[in-house]
Amino acid sequence: SVSQMTYPQLVTGGYDTLFLTVGSGVEYKDFTRTFSCQQAKHPVGVKTPMGFTAVYNENGKGIYMGVHDPECTMKFFGIAGAAQTDSCFLSVRVQLPYQHKAGNSFTMPGELVYQSFDGDWFDATRIYREFVHTNASWFPKLRGRTDSPEWIRKCPVWIMHFLPNEN
Repeated sequence: SVSQMTYPQLVTGGYDTLFLTVGSGVEYKDFTRTFSCQQAKHPVGVKTPMGFTAVYNENGKGIYMGVHDPECTMKFFGIAGAAQTDSCFLSVRVQLPYQHKAGNSFTMPGELVYQSFDGDWFDATRIYREFVHTNASWFPKLRGRTDSPEWIRKCPVWIMHFLPNEN
């Protein structure tokens, strides 16, 4: 039986910064100069809230890799940097339901998007934002709510942070 599937993978070079959507987002600078592997499981609440990653360089050129899945199925993003070739490896895999059932079949959810862009993490986030606002079934239609103030509908970034308290 089939237990997991991987979307088409990409090996690319010339990008020294990795952005993962872990928490509010993390930039790993110079990640290809030393062997570095990073993984992210999406969706996991506030831990990995967005289904994409990006690599870019100091000249503002980047590659976005996102799974535009309207149903937000569980995925595992894997990124590895290799100093000897100044390259990185990008992949996304999906754990299949009914793994131990003989003759199971599965269709990959959504579509994998590789897109070049100019900028950094913010510009990559705007690519995913466009998908969410137009195709994600799980995203509430805030734009049309009359009880939401305009500033909240146009807010470009949300940050959630847990602070210690007495409760």
